[in-house]
Amino acid sequence: MSWIVSTIISAVILSSAVNVRPVFAHLPVHNINTGEYFETIQDAINAPNTTNGHTIQVDAGVYNEDLVVNKGVWLKGENRSTTTISGTGTKIVVDVRASNFTMSGFTINNSDTEEPCVYTESQNLTVENCRIINRLIGISLESSSHVNITNNIIIGGTYAGIALVRSDHVSITYNKIANGLNRTHGIDINESATITVVYNNISDNINGVFLCNGEGDYGDITISNNYIANNTNGIEIFLQYAGVSSATIVGNTITNNEKAVLQVRWEGAGCSPHNFYHNNFVNNTHNNITFKGAAVAHNWDDGYPSGGNYWSNYNGTDVHSGPGPNQTGPGWDGIGDAAYSVGQNNSDNYPVMNPWPLAHLQVHTFATEQGEIENVSVWVDEIEPCQNSTAYFLLKYGTYSVKVRTSFSRQDPQDPTKYYRYYFDHWENGSKQNPRTITLTSDKLLTAYYRVQVMYIEAPPRG
Repeated sequence: MSWIVSTIISAVILSSAVNVRPVFAHLPVHNINTGEYFETIQDAINAPNTTNGHTIQVDAGVYNEDLVVNKGVWLKGENRSTTTISGTGTKIVVDVRASNFTMSGFTINNSDTEEPCVYTESQNLTVENCRIINRLIGISLESSSHVNITNNIIIGGTYAGIALVRSDHVSITYNKIANGLNRTHGIDINESATITVVYNNISDNINGVFLCNGEGDYGDITISNNYIANNTNGIEIFLQYAGVSSATIVGNTITNNEKAVLQVRWEGAGCSPHNFYHNNFVNNTHNNITFKGAAVAHNWDDGYPSGGNYWSNYNGTDVHSGPGPNQTGPGWDGIGDAAYSVGQNNSDNYPVMNPWPLAHLQVHTFATEQGEIENVSVWVDEIEPCQNSTAYFLLKYGTYSVKVRTSFSRQDPQDPTKYYRYYFDHWENGSKQNPRTITLTSDKLLTAYYRVQVMYIEAPPRG
């Protein structure tokens, strides 16, 4: 009898042992700091052991959630092409209520039609390397400060790609904000200060950049080295407030818009002169500033010999040189001898004869089997390597050497013994040269393709 009982107990123990498995190890959301796994992103954020400063790694997949972020964590998606946070369609998709929050590597979509995809009223926020497909606003900042929005693709929406209200110290760089379906604004800056908008592609909106002093001034705004194209208005200045607002718009290419610059000024609204210089105004239907309401005398050049802007419809000559509205010095200097009339009481006293030497180079990287790849370093001449899957550069016209990494490996997140080895194969023109030499005379898109080899390593011994 004791032998039978012992056998039964052993069988039960053996059966239990067979069914033992690592708890939660198969779940797709992983707190790197605590080692815990979760079914949903919200569960990972809400977990008692999750605290400020933790990193939450999210595997590829679709997460049907509306997130409330109340901890300063780094929410890190595997890849924005394969990792999606799709809201319920009834709320904000990512509602950030904590400071010191970073989000990267996601596609974010399906907000309520009256709510933004990403919303915050916090400090020290970073949104990078995401694709945001929105119904109203892609990223909405209200009373926020020290925010970095970089290397995102923001499409769709009926109001704005990025909207700022009463915010400060915001950096908006290397984003593509385009193809808004009847969207009002690419970037909306309202009553905000110390804002930099640099190296962005802002296209196919009603207003590329919208500057508004609704109930308070905006100031210390720098809009520089952007490509602003195919909008109804490249830049709109909308003045309602009685104070004074100002901005510096320098080094941009503003092209193929209906109106290059539109200013709307309500009665009694105040405004300081804005600074426009070293921009290229090319083939806009109204290649100047259009005023609705009282005009403002803006500054349209940086003096002599620095110069003003390039205007594609300027028909002046460059025979003389020197400062002053009527140049009398010997020889040409690259600056038109006569001023360019920009609009009511506005003149560019030193229009340049040739476009400012800027061109937009984009380098995309793809695998022939795996889709978009993250972390492929790109070198362009002596520029620092860019570790993003999409690298945007604004460069002077000229000849450059462009190089991508020849090979690298990635571990399969579901199988630690499985690796993908990526090898550079060719550029979009079939060339296998790496580095590749190109000459820029206009915007240029390069694509690097990789072939993929699956590799396995022996699993480590158990026990």
